[in-house]
Amino acid sequence: MSADYKFDKTLAARMRKAARDAVNAGAVELQAAVKQKLNKGASNITSGGRSSSPGDPPNKNTGTLGRSIQIDRTGLDKTAPFARVGSGLPYARILEVGGTIRPTRVKLLPIPIGVAGRRARRDAGSSLRNDKSLVLIESKKGNKLLVRFVGTGKRQKMVPLFVLKDKVTIRARPYLRPTLAEERQNVANTMLRFFRAALRSIK
Repeated sequence: MSADYKFDKTLAARMRKAARDAVNAGAVELQAAVKQKLNKGASNITSGGRSSSPGDPPNKNTGTLGRSIQIDRTGLDKTAPFARVGSGLPYARILEVGGTIRPTRVKLLPIPIGVAGRRARRDAGSSLRNDKSLVLIESKKGNKLLVRFVGTGKRQKMVPLFVLKDKVTIRARPYLRPTLAEERQNVANTMLRFFRAALRSIK
């Protein structure tokens, strides 16, 4: 009985460690796959400012979303260990599942227009209010625009950079769920290797 008891305790301890290591390894593999998927899309800056088609992963703009994909390992020490792979960025979820954005701190949302608008958004940092070169106008169709005047005299021209909206609807451009579906078997195989190694180590 004592030999059986020792075997059972040893096996249980090694299997618990194998479970933690397996979950962690699976999360690392999934994280890498998600980052790769987000880096495959053409840059919004170099592709004419176009968004990806709904249903496809979002086009790469600054690369911030890809870099933000992290692993939450706080669940590894649970009886049934788990890990989470995802992003803490405010816009990460709405890109994944879609939805409607409404302004909270301002009356209207500035939506970039084309390449120039995306560059202006990128260069402005946290707030467009710091950009004193932006001028508010109203188009003939009644749209409120933020524009910038470049050049002087007869060569001066107006460059529309943002259209102001009271809300904007984002159609889903999932990147987490499709990657999990594609990598499910690879992740499972990676995790299974840890359990097999733990069983082989029992003598």
